Amino acid sequence: MKKEFITRFIGIPHHEVENISFFNSAWKETSLDREVCYVVIHLKRVAGVYRCPCGPEYSSYYDVRRQYVRDLNWGPWREVYLEIPRYRINCRRCGIKTEELDSVVRNCTYTRRLADAVGYACNEVRSIKAVAESFNLSWDTVKRIDSNRLSKELNEPDFSGVKYIAVDEFAVRKGHEYATVFLDIESGRVLWICKGRTQEAVENVFRNVFGEDVCKRILAVAMDCWSPYESAVKNCLPNAEIVWDMFHIIKNHNKDVIEKVRKQEMRNKLGKASSEEIKKESFYSWKKSEKAKGRRAG
Repeated sequence: MKKEFITRFIGIPHHEVENISFFNSAWKETSLDREVCYVVIHLKRVAGVYRCPCGPEYSSYYDVRRQYVRDLNWGPWREVYLEIPRYRINCRRCGIKTEELDSVVRNCTYTRRLADAVGYACNEVRSIKAVAESFNLSWDTVKRIDSNRLSKELNEPDFSGVKYIAVDEFAVRKGHEYATVFLDIESGRVLWICKGRTQEAVENVFRNVFGEDVCKRILAVAMDCWSPYESAVKNCLPNAEIVWDMFHIIKNHNKDVIEKVRKQEMRNKLGKASSEEIKKESFYSWKKSEKAKGRRAG
């Protein structure tokens, strides 16, 4: 393939292909197609000005070095790298800085098109691990690309007009790992999500994310009967009333009152009953109540 065609395919302004090298899995040059694992495309600067990250453009440079930048995979080759000359400029504003290239992500060793492809893959229903394996990248690199994508696409949280919120927990994965979600009741929007369900985690959101003005404006918080949430609300939301979740009130009432009384009555009836006998009676009572509910519903 002619170099000018590959130059057009690479598409980096003011650069053209100088040479292409092929390497095996041990990073030794090879001419056998079946051994090729890595491809390095050597580029050279042919024209153009040198742009500082702060904006100004210059016709001369301070010094130059070579940098390897990971690019999109090509066909069967596992990894493709661009060897690009990176020029430093003696900027009048900020001193000696490396020039800005639109095709390369700033302070990173991969191209923007690779970052765009990885970000698009992360937007699908795929795990970070699966995306990393498909692009032959580290988990940390894919996570960083995805985080940068999300920070650009998602707007800053809008707390204007928020007066009534709900705070609830959800399981992240097996092993009793939880996160806490904050909802705007009136609009149904998710305001924030934090890791954990401790008092410290919730208070950190109220103080450092919501802020003092928003906390003063909140009038009511709906939550379940979880004491760390209650303590965090009382400490950070001076004007908020706590509204308990009815489901948890009934559940706790059944567990702490009705179930306790029922077990005591069963012991009085059965005498020294075993725990297995009491469990059987509990199951029979539950079945009777479910059948009664079914008849009422019919």
